[in-house]
Amino acid sequence: MPPPRMSPVTSFLFRNHRHHQHNHPSKASYYAPFSTSSRLRATSRDPTYYEILDVPVTATTAEIKKKFYSLSLRHHPDRNRSDPNASSRFAKISSAYQVLGHEGKRAIYDRDHGIHAHHPSHPSSPRGSHSSYSSAVNKGGSYAGSRPASGLSKRRGPFRGPPPSFYAHGGYGSRRAPPHAGPKGKDEDDPTGFIDRNPVHHFNARGHFRTQNAEDIRRNARRSRVMRDAIREQEVGSSGDFIFRFIVVCGILAVASAIPGLFWGKDEKLDVLKERKKKEG
Repeated sequence: MPPPRMSPVTSFLFRNHRHHQHNHPSKASYYAPFSTSSRLRATSRDPTYYEILDVPVTATTAEIKKKFYSLSLRHHPDRNRSDPNASSRFAKISSAYQVLGHEGKRAIYDRDHGIHAHHPSHPSSPRGSHSSYSSAVNKGGSYAGSRPASGLSKRRGPFRGPPPSFYAHGGYGSRRAPPHAGPKGKDEDDPTGFIDRNPVHHFNARGHFRTQNAEDIRRNARRSRVMRDAIREQEVGSSGDFIFRFIVVCGILAVASAIPGLFWGKDEKLDVLKERKKKEG
C-alpha cells in the first residue's frame, strides 16, 4: 500500500521545522554532551601526587615528609593485611613522596603538570637555560624535557654498619674495636690473643707469629753468646794479670835479695886477699 501523500502546506511546514531544529538545537541537546564528557573526565582523571599525599601545592618539604610518614604508617601492608588494595595504595604514596620529597623532581613535576605554586623551601636560582640545567643537575634532576630516573631513591635507610670490605682492610685498627666485638675480658691482655681473633682474613697471623717468635729466639741466643764471650774474656784477662803480677813481684824480691849478697861477697873476697898477703909477707 503506498504511503499517504501530504499536502504542499504540510510538507512545507515539516521541512521548515526540521531545518530550524538543525540550525538551532535545544539547550538540552547542546549542553548534554559537554556535561557528560566533563563528568567522565572528572571521574577518570588520575589523582595528582599532591592529592595522594593530601597536601596543598604550597606545602613545604618538611610538611610533605611529615604527611608521608603519617600515611605510610597508616596504610602499610603489614598493618592492613585484610585490605587487598593496601599494597597498591602504599606504592602510590611512596611514588608520590619520591617526587615531591625531592625539590628538583618536584619542580619538574609541577612544570610538566602545569602547577604554578610558590614553594618556600625552594632556594632561588637565576633563570635561563644554562642556570636551569645546572640547578637541575645539582639538585639531582635532569635537563629540561627529559624524564627523571625512576627507581633511584636517595632516601637514607637505617645505618647497618660499615661494609665487609672495611673489616677486610684492617677494620678500625688497634684503637677501636668493631661494633660487633664482644665484651672486654682477659683475652685482650693476652699478647697472642689476636691469632684467634684476627679480623683481617688475608693476614696469616699464625705464620707471622711463628716467624717472629723464631727470630726472637735467634736474637736472644746471639745476645747470650756475645755476653758469655765477654765474660770469658774478662775472666781470662784477670787470671793472666794475676800471673803477670805474681812474676813481677817474685822478680823484685829475687833482685832485692840478690843485691846484698853481691856486696857481701865482694867484701869477703877482699878480706881473704888481705889475709893471704899478710901471710906471704
